Amino acid sequence: AMVLAPRAAFAGAIDCGLVRHNPAGQVALPDRPPSRRSALSADQLEQAHFTLLAHSRDPELDDLVFGFLRETGCRRHGAIRLSQDDLAPATRAVRLVEKYAKQRWVPVSAHLVCRLVSHTALRHDGCSLVLHRQDGGHLNDKWFEGFARRIQNLAWAGELGVSAHWIRHTTITDIERIAGVRVAAAYAGHADGNFGVTGTYTKASPEELRLAHARLFFDRNDSADDPGIAPNLLRRASLSGGIPVEFIRPHSDAGRFGG
Repeated sequence: AMVLAPRAAFAGAIDCGLVRHNPAGQVALPDRPPSRRSALSADQLEQAHFTLLAHSRDPELDDLVFGFLRETGCRRHGAIRLSQDDLAPATRAVRLVEKYAKQRWVPVSAHLVCRLVSHTALRHDGCSLVLHRQDGGHLNDKWFEGFARRIQNLAWAGELGVSAHWIRHTTITDIERIAGVRVAAAYAGHADGNFGVTGTYTKASPEELRLAHARLFFDRNDSADDPGIAPNLLRRASLSGGIPVEFIRPHSDAGRFGG
């Protein structure tokens, strides 16, 4: 910030004709400190989910948002901006609108789509957005700060600063373990340009995303189409010996964990 702010100030001064040169443009940006963010283990994911609900005043909403983040791997604004027009129950998909207003469709379970539709019917009160608080207001950045604080009642989560983005990190890691980096990049909404010219020819198809999603969250791929079958949000995908994928479930009883 100490470098970016002067750069922006001088750039504005140049636009106004006050100066001709931006001296801050020659100052190198300092290296960012390494991030502590990583994918959560199956046990950590279970503890985070349980603690979130144990400290919630609106467990129905917190649980729905947790499931939405886990299945879609979206950024927080994908949930904040989710509108009724973004729901596609017949094809069990949702449209995400995130950074720079970029849009993408991602697969979800029929179970989640039904929950979103039901939630909207109960709480939207004429608003086109899907996710609403009990008072009728829709989600915003401040709400997600509270979402993180509820999880951070766990000592280790508080020390690490676990937030909604950690759930995204976990899901994208799982998809990479199951289907490779190309499918994971598409699932995350990362630009094709990151893969050079080859990226033009190796775009992941919607069916590849759908299969990866179904394989991660269900024991049978066709279960994702059944609204009566809930996805297993707590298991993790792991490479065993570098080739076959195994699924790791939490070892603990969720009821043991508190804040």
